[in-house]
Amino acid sequence: MSSSLLSRVQLEVLALRSRGLSLGEVARRLGLSRQAVWALERRALRAVEAARRTLAAFEVATAPAIVVVKPGGSLDAAASRVLEEADAAGVKLRLDYMGVYALLRGDSRVCAERGDKLVAVIRRDGGLSVYCLSDVAEAMDLAERVVEL
Repeated sequence: MSSSLLSRVQLEVLALRSRGLSLGEVARRLGLSRQAVWALERRALRAVEAARRTLAAFEVATAPAIVVVKPGGSLDAAASRVLEEADAAGVKLRLDYMGVYALLRGDSRVCAERGDKLVAVIRRDGGLSVYCLSDVAEAMDLAERVVEL
């Protein structure tokens, strides 16, 4: 029994396509039709996206603390607040202030383009995940503590 959500051939298709091979090149290499490769890739990408959404919801639901930043909010204040909330929750983050700030800054652009709030999820393992609110809204009410800036 496989522990993967994707079949071996789906993984092969995604790997080859990520290396820049065309549908035709992948089809020839795997002995499949272009249509079969296209369908395998499409189904695999849908499965990967579903897994991403599931992981995001899980992280939000089990987070000891979350910091939500409105569009245009201060990332400096947000980074400081993430560190404060992690300390208050007894979580030793793997990132220092600059690492937290850089992570927030990188993802804030995507959320800002969508007019969405930025959600910094402090994980119990010391990790920090960042999402746009619209991607994790359905799980926000399950989080232990949510701080809005």
